[in-house]
Formats: sequence, C-alpha cells, structure tokens
Amino acid sequence: MKHSPVWVFDTKVLVSGLLNPQGPPGRLLDALLRGDLLLAWDDRIMEEYREVLQRKKFGFHAGEVSALLDEFSFHQQVNPKPWQGMSLPDPSDLPFVEVAASLNDPVLVTGNGKHFPLDRSEGIRILSPQAAWHELVR
Repeated sequence: MKHSPVWVFDTKVLVSGLLNPQGPPGRLLDALLRGDLLLAWDDRIMEEYREVLQRKKFGFHAGEVSALLDEFSFHQQVNPKPWQGMSLPDPSDLPFVEVAASLNDPVLVTGNGKHFPLDRSEGIRILSPQAAWHELVR
C-alpha cells in the first residue's frame, strides 16, 4: 500500500491554490483535501495561514478559510526542533524550514524559491508547486 507523502506548504502555495484552482497549487490543495497528500504544520504555520488567508485583499470567505484550516487539523501537526542550519533570507520563513526538517522525507513546497536557497536547504527538498504536482502524480 502506498503511503501519502507528508509535505510542508508555504503560505503562498495555499493562497495561489485558492485563487487559481486549475493551476498546480490548486491541484495540490485538491490532493490535500482528498487525502492523497498530507500537510505537516505547527502552531506558527497555522497562525500564519489564518492571518494571511483572512486578509481582505484576497476576498476569501471567513467561513471557508475556517473550514479549510479545520481540515488541516487532521493532518500532521509536528513539534519541530529549532533550526540549526544556515540563516534564511527571510527569518519569518523559519517555521516552514523547521517543520520540514522534522519529517522523515523533508519536502517544502514553495512559491518563493528565492526564500529557500537550495544551497542552504541542508537535506530539505525544495519544490515549486509545479515540480511537487509532477512528483505527486508520477
């Protein structure tokens, strides 16, 4: 039996998936909701998801945001160790790296590749939404 992969999504992937359901981020979000893919998160990530998805500029309905985040609560919550690797260009991305590093097969899906340089990833696979989608369906 094939197990569902457990990946970390940066917030931009969720926003893009909701704004453009037909693109790779939207298809990844569908895979999460079907259970073909599991999301790893911690309280810091969930709080960022909530704060960003509730911004008025996106126009997402509060009830739908709440239902989506409630669905994620059934995925894999982790209690990561502090990151001992190299510093990141944007320190606010640290929770995503720490959660990914706590996984057996660390994968971080991001729409902000420049925030997670491959030369600093120290074993974490950094995938664009398109690369993640291709890997999921192969």
